[in-house]
Amino acid sequence: MVLYQQSIDIILKNQHKSGAYIASPNFPTYAYSWFRDGSFIAYAMDRADYYESSRQFHLWCGKVIEHQASKIEALILQKKAGQGIKTEEYLPARYNLDGSPIGDDWTDFQLDGYGSWLWALNEHLQSRKDQSLLTAVIPAVELILKYLITFWDSPCYDCWEEHLEAIHLYTLASIHAGLISAQKILINQTRLPISETIEKIRTYIRDKAVHPDGYYRKLIYSNSTIGNPELTNMVDASLIGLAVPYEFQAVDHEIIYRTLQKIEHNLYYPHGGVYRNLNDTYYGGGEWILLAAWLGWYWCRIGQYEKAAQIKSFINKQADAAGNLPEQVSDHLLAPSYYPEWVNRWGEIASPLLWSQAMYIILCDELEDHEKSH
Repeated sequence: MVLYQQSIDIILKNQHKSGAYIASPNFPTYAYSWFRDGSFIAYAMDRADYYESSRQFHLWCGKVIEHQASKIEALILQKKAGQGIKTEEYLPARYNLDGSPIGDDWTDFQLDGYGSWLWALNEHLQSRKDQSLLTAVIPAVELILKYLITFWDSPCYDCWEEHLEAIHLYTLASIHAGLISAQKILINQTRLPISETIEKIRTYIRDKAVHPDGYYRKLIYSNSTIGNPELTNMVDASLIGLAVPYEFQAVDHEIIYRTLQKIEHNLYYPHGGVYRNLNDTYYGGGEWILLAAWLGWYWCRIGQYEKAAQIKSFINKQADAAGNLPEQVSDHLLAPSYYPEWVNRWGEIASPLLWSQAMYIILCDELEDHEKSH
């Protein structure tokens, strides 16, 4: 379990005094804190019993959201008034480590991170009864609920920060899980239409997101005139999230099963990592460490522990002596001609990526739970 403890140490070392988790300390483009990455990192720290680290992140998130209360209320009023909203006017996906907005031209309009935060916050509160934290974040929970209820069906960038023109199934699943989590956090002490929005999302996915072959699509176009059939029909590794951790449906549900089978067949390199999708050209389209651990997490939930252990073994081999895990590995690139272009633009692949370290912790914990019960 050397890499397990190294991963914990790397996360703790790179948690800012504000509570924010930097995405990667050695990759300038990632020198910020994303709600998405941070939510998974906080969840991993909860599973590793480092509750204070997770708690500090959730307090940071609450403060960040509260500081933008007037912006959230203004955006909601604009939507209700039928006024157009520019992409750059929405809440950003990432922030400076002190919690301040960055103010650049990043592909920032992403809704999934806020849904993920509600999910991770509830997981923390379920594992650690913390009334002072709950009291501190309630205003932020209510603010972000209003925001997600208002904008859940708005086209936005996906979790890979691409395809602004579409509505993404992973994003919907994270919002769905966030709304359910918020109900538990607030114990239904709110007049916001949470249940109604949950049902709208479920109906939307049921009616629009299932391919005729019985698996979930990567995305849905809100405007049929801009649709790309190739993108509409492909699967994306982020769809693992519908099974774990967001539990949109049971892990053995027929559509979930078919989706994950397609991900395994198309995107899993045998005894290796997992690609984001078959169109990926980012750093040549390599195998992602965090996605490999994510697929292993799912395999643990359906009892395929040997396959999950293979992924753990693969990840162990990707760490350097200090335990740093990269974002992706480049042994079997989908689009190798793009690799030099990205290196020239941003430098070598991010390492460590704290989200990779976190997903490894989660996978180890899942496998350990199985070993303890047998």
